[in-house]
Amino acid sequence: MPEEHGMHQGSLPGGRKIRPTGLMVITALWALGLVFNLSYSISTIRLGLGLLPSLADASIPEWFRLGVPAETAISFLIFVLALIQTVAILGLWTGRAWSYKLALTLPILFVITSGSSTGLYLLAPAELGLLELEDIANVISAVFFLSIYWSYLRRPHVKEYLGVQRDQISS
Repeated sequence: MPEEHGMHQGSLPGGRKIRPTGLMVITALWALGLVFNLSYSISTIRLGLGLLPSLADASIPEWFRLGVPAETAISFLIFVLALIQTVAILGLWTGRAWSYKLALTLPILFVITSGSSTGLYLLAPAELGLLELEDIANVISAVFFLSIYWSYLRRPHVKEYLGVQRDQISS
């Protein structure tokens, strides 16, 4: 029936596209992740920058001289990725084709930053007690969401909503 009126399935009159429900869920999850990424990165950057001057003190454990600047740098990267994540969320919500590549790339980068941060804590001497279950859970959840985003975003109806041609990006 919609074909008779010059519309294809997934469109409204006037050519407006219907946003897939799963994409709304994913953008909502990304928005929550955005809040976490921004708050985590800002607080870690603030703490790291505050600690940098004290790292010259000989009583500070040696690991902190490398660990604090490295963690601060990772947090700067997370902050920048969160800003890009904001753009990707808006693009996904409004059905922009360019957001597809961002939405597939950002989760990979978040897995890498999460893994880097956890790896940094794994390198710390155990007596410092820096590695927490939360760090490992962050890596696991980043990998979990990466698999969900990748499997969902590559579905034909989502690619159609985003205006991604099959010959532009392989399934």
